[in-house]
Order: sequence, then C-alpha cells, then structure tokens
Amino acid sequence: MIKEKYILLLLLIVIVLGCANKPAKKTISDETVIAADNKDHDLQIIDISQKQLALYNEHLNTDSAERKQIFRDSLYYPYKKIWDRYLGKIETFDAVAEHYGIRIIDELNEKNKLFYSGSKNETLLDAFFEVREGMIELTGHSPKGEWYLFYGPSVANLGSVGEGVMFVDFGFPGNNNLPSVINWFPHELNHQIFGNLNKDTANHALEVCINEGFAVYVNKLYWNTIGGKKDYSIAMSLEYSEEELVAAEQEWNFILSYFKENYLADDQNIKNSFESRRSKLKEDLPGAIGYLIGYKIVEDYVRIYGPDSWKDIYTLGFEELLEKSELLKF
Repeated sequence: MIKEKYILLLLLIVIVLGCANKPAKKTISDETVIAADNKDHDLQIIDISQKQLALYNEHLNTDSAERKQIFRDSLYYPYKKIWDRYLGKIETFDAVAEHYGIRIIDELNEKNKLFYSGSKNETLLDAFFEVREGMIELTGHSPKGEWYLFYGPSVANLGSVGEGVMFVDFGFPGNNNLPSVINWFPHELNHQIFGNLNKDTANHALEVCINEGFAVYVNKLYWNTIGGKKDYSIAMSLEYSEEELVAAEQEWNFILSYFKENYLADDQNIKNSFESRRSKLKEDLPGAIGYLIGYKIVEDYVRIYGPDSWKDIYTLGFEELLEKSELLKF
C-alpha cells in the first residue's frame, strides 16, 4: 500500500511539473499577451481584439450609460496608454466603442472572421515571429517594444504611437486579409529598431521622411531577399499604385522644391503634408509623399557608400544623412 502511495505521489509530481511548463490557455474574452523573447520579453504582442468583440456582443442591449462604463473599465483604463496615444482622449474612445461595438457590430463580427476563424490567428502570429527573426537576421538588431492588436477607429492599418509602441487596427478597410497585414510587419518592426538605436532627437519634417522612407527601403529589401518575393516592388512598399509612382517621378522637381523649402519645419501641418496619406501636394500625386522622399535619400546614400551601407542609417543623424546622400545637390 505504501509503495502504491509513492507511485501515485510520483505521478502527481510529474503531472504538476508538466502543467507548470505549459503556457496557460486563455479564453476568447481574455487579453492575450505573447512574448517573442522568453529570456527578457523585449517584444510583446498584446491582443485585445477578441476581448473587445466579446464585450461588444455581450452588451448590445445593456443600458447605454452602464455599457459606456463597462467598456471604459474593461477596455479603456487597462490599455489607457495605447488608446490615449492613438485616439487622444476618453471621449473619442467612447465614440469609437459605440460606433464599432454597437452600431456596426455585425460588420465587425464578419471582419473578425478574416483574422480569427480557424487557424488564421495562429497563422498571423507565426508570420509575425517569422518576420521578426528575419529582421534580426537582415539588420543584426532585435526589435523591442509592444504591439497592440485591436479594433479601433480605422484611420490607419498599422502604425506607431511612439516609444516603441505599435498597433494593428483590424478595422481599417485595407486590412482585408492576412497578407495585407503581414506585408507591413518589416516596415513597422524597422520603426522599432530605428527608434531604439537612433539618438537624433530632432522633430522636423526631415525626421518624418527619413523614418518612413527608411522603413519603406528595409521593407522592400526584406521581401525581396529573406521574404522570397522578388517581385515586391517599390510601389508596393510605398503603398502607392504604379500610376501614382509614375506621377510622382514626373513631378519630382516640384516635390523636391517643396521638400527643400520645408524639410526643417516642425509645424505639424507641414509634417502632415509629408506623412499623411490624405494630404496631397497636387491632385494627381499620392499622399504620404515623404515616404518616397525618404526612400530616395536612403537609395542615394546606398548608391554612394555601398550595398550594405543602409545599416549606417540606424545611427546617423538626420541632417548628416541628407547631406551625405547628396539629394539636394541635384
């Protein structure tokens, strides 16, 4: 009998230890936090999208005032950092939650199937970690920071809100399948690497152009090499149509003149004229023209200093890079 007790005790210890080594499974309404580096957790994905949907669907018929408070307590306050940086204030969060969470909930539920039905969520996360490892191989640097996955106001597909905090807004119309999100991972991961390494604190239009243009360059380089997509074009990496890219090339002297006049400006409206896809210098030109300008700065620098010199840009000052690229000499 004593021998049997020892055997049972040993079995119990084995079972407990085995369970302790396995990650806890979360329900669909839970926040999912996934560390990409088990040693120091230098990069995390915080997925609150399914928690959002579960709460939205649960409280469709709840009193509006009570519902607002539930959404604030469960979704806003725990993730205040990302919402405040992306939306600006709590009242905007309330409006977004009411519109997307209640008024068009059926559309949101259908949209969610594009990313979370079957094994799609696992595919998305696997792709993220694969690209992360590829970026480490390509750049020699590890991305650090946080990624939030959620349903927001649909004004951007993926992006940064500063200090290494990135997001994917599944509600954005252009996010309509897995590749539409995955294709931007190298771009955004490069922002995290660049933000951690580059010590230039300038906050002018030139910074916008270089930060975005460098991400465009590395994104294209990644997909053309490690990603195995030889036909991944500059237009695709810029998110321009081929016609828009041709128009920009034809108007390059005009674009360059505008850049020369404004690249040191720190006025937000001027910076937006380079960064925003809604802002166009001319009707036939694409928005976010600073992405192309920055790409050409990087391209010219690499042309002068060699095929691997793009790695210098992680630590070069913005004005030093512009001068060395000789873009303004033409």
